[in-house]
Amino acid sequence: MQPLSVVIAQPDLRTASQLAASMRTRFRNVAVTQEKENLRAEILKSRAALAVVDLELLPLPEVKELCRELNNVRVVCTHRIADEKLWAAVLGAGAEDCCTAGDIPGIISAAERSLIPRALAKAKAA
Repeated sequence: MQPLSVVIAQPDLRTASQLAASMRTRFRNVAVTQEKENLRAEILKSRAALAVVDLELLPLPEVKELCRELNNVRVVCTHRIADEKLWAAVLGAGAEDCCTAGDIPGIISAAERSLIPRALAKAKAA
């Protein structure tokens, strides 16, 4: 298990619960919020290295702001529809990846991939 914390921002409770249960096997602490107003506070409180953010909860301009403000936190976005233009826009906003909200294995894979550069940097610094 990686010694990292994750915050999931997902408006759908069922999807959030399934994703959280899967992520708890890989990350030390997993917090869930269904309100965008609580997202930043939850990231700071848990010292999260990663936020999985649904674009229906936090629109793309706010994702861009989040990535800029908390540039040490990796962001993986989710959305109910897979769309190449949306994926490109998400990457342009500073997020690491964009996955379909119900694709839990894909989200976990994107989360782990997004944290690899951070782990390598820490290993080099040590």
